[in-house]
Amino acid sequence: MSVWRALLLIVRDLLLALARGRKAKLTPVPTANPSRAQAPADAKRAAPISSKQLRELFEQRVSDQIVIGVGQIVKILKDDLVDTDGSGQHQQFLVAVDDELTIKISHNIKFGRIPADEGDELKFKGEYEWNELGGCVHWTHADPIKRHPDGWLEHKGQRFG
Repeated sequence: MSVWRALLLIVRDLLLALARGRKAKLTPVPTANPSRAQAPADAKRAAPISSKQLRELFEQRVSDQIVIGVGQIVKILKDDLVDTDGSGQHQQFLVAVDDELTIKISHNIKFGRIPADEGDELKFKGEYEWNELGGCVHWTHADPIKRHPDGWLEHKGQRFG
């Protein structure tokens, strides 16, 4: 194979990889109930969601939605130390996003324990899962193998996850 042919193949492969990357970056954050397999690569750039929008997700029973929000910790729950599915142990909070909706935040302890108290403000980015109690936000940490959009928790200006 000639040097030019090899170079042409390398350039072609780089352009294909770049095109695939750009296609993934242009995929919008879902607004319906997508499957986990369809989670967009750029959901890391999801826009903040209002408490009203979170309430709408709850009322419409939407799950698998990347959300960014803020609320006040109303209760620090007992850690979930059971790890039957390999997802790790989790620190848990009940967070009031407004006067009408309280959600559970479930944060993997492996990515840092949050030194929070009841009454503290907590900003979050993660995946919202509907349940009849208000819903749960999990995946509030980086995914080391990049199969899921990264999330985080922010407490008193320090970001965890």
